[in-house]
Amino acid sequence: MTSVKGVLVTSVLVTVFGIINGLVVYFLANAFGDPLRVTSSPSGDEYAKLTPALVIAAIILAGIGAAAVALIARATKRPVTVFLVTTIVFFAFLLVAPLTGTEDTSTMVWLIVMHVLVAIPIIGGLARYLGGHGTVSF
Repeated sequence: MTSVKGVLVTSVLVTVFGIINGLVVYFLANAFGDPLRVTSSPSGDEYAKLTPALVIAAIILAGIGAAAVALIARATKRPVTVFLVTTIVFFAFLLVAPLTGTEDTSTMVWLIVMHVLVAIPIIGGLARYLGGHGTVSF
């Protein structure tokens, strides 16, 4: 069985890699002239520009959520399967925001790419750890 400390250490490591990936996509989008404007009001008629701080905060929340799921999944008979199914379902729901809350198509594409490149190290790294392969080494 994996340790709580191991899950937490791995979660921090993979979240850092997720932050790096997210910021790379953020700065690439801005370099290509896309301001990454998203809906900032419930009515959907006001838009705000994403900032690096918002990107980092969202990724940290994703890392905390994935760590919580990993800690719960480790107590099951098939922790990797439980973790992967749960996180992939949550990931699919998280893709609704870029599909519906963006000003234009290019922002939607950039945000989907960002979501995928952030999810890969977080979900993949924790699944690898839960599978008994030790801490993640990138």
